[in-house]
Amino acid sequence: MDTKSLKETLQRDLDQLATLRDELRVQVDLAKADFSDELDQLETRWLHMKDEIKRIGEDSKLRGEIETRARSVIEELKSSYQRIKQELKM
Repeated sequence: MDTKSLKETLQRDLDQLATLRDELRVQVDLAKADFSDELDQLETRWLHMKDEIKRIGEDSKLRGEIETRARSVIEELKSSYQRIKQELKM
């Protein structure tokens, strides 16, 4: 293979690799945006849950209702955080 052919072959391979690289960068950016939005939503639920738990001591009438809701939301948050962590490992 002469120098010109080698250079053209290597350039073609590099161009194909650049396309793959660009596609991966776009996918990573989209994944970051998806996770960012989801984490923002989870943060809102997290803060709301912290406020709800504070209310347990303030109003004993609502204790059972708050506890039931809190346990449910905590499990949802835990599941969501674990799923995101797992997806980030992939």
